[in-house]
Amino acid sequence: MPNLELAHEGLTQGFLADLKSDIQSTILPAAESYFTEEGTAYTQNNASLKKVEMVVNYYDYQPCCSSVLGLLAAQGHDRALTVVRRLFENVGYYIGEGREKEGFKVSLRRSQLHLVLCREHLKPILETSETDVWGQLLAQSCEDMLAHFNGLQERVPALDNRGFGTGINHVAIAADLRTVTSLFHADILANATNPSLTTGTARIRYRKLADATRPNLSSLSSIGLF
Repeated sequence: MPNLELAHEGLTQGFLADLKSDIQSTILPAAESYFTEEGTAYTQNNASLKKVEMVVNYYDYQPCCSSVLGLLAAQGHDRALTVVRRLFENVGYYIGEGREKEGFKVSLRRSQLHLVLCREHLKPILETSETDVWGQLLAQSCEDMLAHFNGLQERVPALDNRGFGTGINHVAIAADLRTVTSLFHADILANATNPSLTTGTARIRYRKLADATRPNLSSLSSIGLF
């Protein structure tokens, strides 16, 4: 439990260290329990959910844990690396075979920044052949996001969840070309299979999404959360 006596002191280094430890110790066993080797979107979710809700939860919402798992894996936690590899396998299935066999249509967007950060944590310690495959998967997923949001019409209030629909905040974070340039734009978009998506109207709209709901990722990094 957080030390409530520290509340009046703000975000002290001790508080942040405890919080980081709590997050890491909680996420790994939960992720292992949810993303089992034999599990699917339909076995790992509450049976009362609609099929599309199960799919989005399994392939997009819950993989947001990947940014923490990537950090743990980079520190030598083999169990975390096992789950990370499973998550990237799931991305490949979702944007590939799953579309043909199960008719998946919704683009992945909540998990994308987390997967990018995960890959970045692990690039120094894994074989390039493996992280390159992950980069290609993220490039494909990026194309999906661009195509999805390029087809939407702005409304008032513009560029927020009320005007564009759900998921925009997550995409805007992943599209932050100023604070995550080396992670997302240069490394992943540059390898996109369709270069036209990184220029012209799509790129302009993507930048507008980033400008609309821009997080201060540099400040998060400075206080030790990333």
